Amino acid sequence: MRDVNSFSGEVSQNKELYVDSCGYQLLNASGGKMNTYSWADYHILYIVEGTGYATIGGEKHKMGAGTMLFFHPWQLRVYGMHRNKDSRSYYLHFNGSACEELMRSLRLDSGNIFNVGISLTLTRLLDDLINEFRLKNEHYEYMCQSHLLSILTLIARKKSDTSRGSSETKKRINEICKYIYDNCGRIESVSELAQITHLSESRFSHLFSKTVGVSPQSYLLRAKIDVSKEMLTNTDLSVGQISVSVGFRDQNYFSRAFKRFTGTSPTEYRRHLTEISQNPT
Repeated sequence: MRDVNSFSGEVSQNKELYVDSCGYQLLNASGGKMNTYSWADYHILYIVEGTGYATIGGEKHKMGAGTMLFFHPWQLRVYGMHRNKDSRSYYLHFNGSACEELMRSLRLDSGNIFNVGISLTLTRLLDDLINEFRLKNEHYEYMCQSHLLSILTLIARKKSDTSRGSSETKKRINEICKYIYDNCGRIESVSELAQITHLSESRFSHLFSKTVGVSPQSYLLRAKIDVSKEMLTNTDLSVGQISVSVGFRDQNYFSRAFKRFTGTSPTEYRRHLTEISQNPT
């Protein structure tokens, strides 16, 4: 851990986002440790082994493996690990003039304890960040910033997944989303998708909307438009042929739906792409 006296507690106005310190924290069963302090930076503690506790607003919370402890600037930080077993955790301190807006956009600007589970992707990102920070090779600051953004985005997604439903439900819905894009031209109704998941249509629609944020009907239509854009870009098929290929029986309805999503008709979209390719500058 860094020396408390070495940190100035000031935000550099010349840096939008930067890592102040990061590393591993290993404590054996006889060496538990409690921390009580307040700094001007953001502080993350990710427990991957062992158990601990944190006091937030005067209330003590238990923490186990897979817990993400998140402190905000100038928030009193009271936490520790239990001494009855070995523990292992990652710590990360970061700051910058863009942090407040970034935390707000990721919906990480409130709350302190998140159960994100043991994630190999997350630990690898943290390992890569720690290596970059320690080695300090040329342009390491940009690599650290990149890793930090990936870590925060992954935490935000996991927090969102927890609030929207179970990981098993998320996995099933993700598989359906992929299926929709791969087969959008052959899917005619939401009931077909519900049958694949062995759920009633109403239950499937509810879970899908809760997990993805839009109804399955809207998602299917968006998939059809996205695939048609790819075909307009990468094939010589006519608009009518593409309309049929993505599952529209009425070309006029396809054109209206396409324009509603993109702001332009399929023909105008292709013409614009052609003009760009012929005049790249």
